[in-house]
Amino acid sequence: MTMAPEITAYLSSGSVTEFGTLTGTSAQVTGFTDFVKGNWNAILNDLDTVAPDERRQRLLICAAESLSPSDYMDFLALLLDKHQENKVKKAVAIAALSPAARKYGFLAFNDQHPQVRALCERAKTIFADVADLQDLMNETLSGEQRKQIGAALASENRAQPEILPTP
Repeated sequence: MTMAPEITAYLSSGSVTEFGTLTGTSAQVTGFTDFVKGNWNAILNDLDTVAPDERRQRLLICAAESLSPSDYMDFLALLLDKHQENKVKKAVAIAALSPAARKYGFLAFNDQHPQVRALCERAKTIFADVADLQDLMNETLSGEQRKQIGAALASENRAQPEILPTP
């Protein structure tokens, strides 16, 4: 995959904050996020070149939180595919299922959508040995996460996440 020099530079130097946001100037973050939004499928299909390590993969999942709800679900599904092909680090795949920034609460607020339910069930199967993820997926599927996150968002005066279109 061909990347502009500023994208290559950002992949080399960027990082994700403890709050799940990208570091760098506004122009760097916007440029990288726009690149991921326009190329996420090609990026995931060329991870060996674009983001072979955990740090760069974390940059991608953070930037992917800017995708539309439907594209984000497709991104997560393909990310799990790539994890099963041993191209995405386990910690990155798990982190993607619990976004901290723009998509915080996204799966919980879309818990009745068939695509979300299928993704949660798939994640439970793939990560059967990760108790915390099992709990998170079960709480998402039961609707408990929606209640907890709804209360947290309200107390922080934050907007609810986007809702997927009805299938």
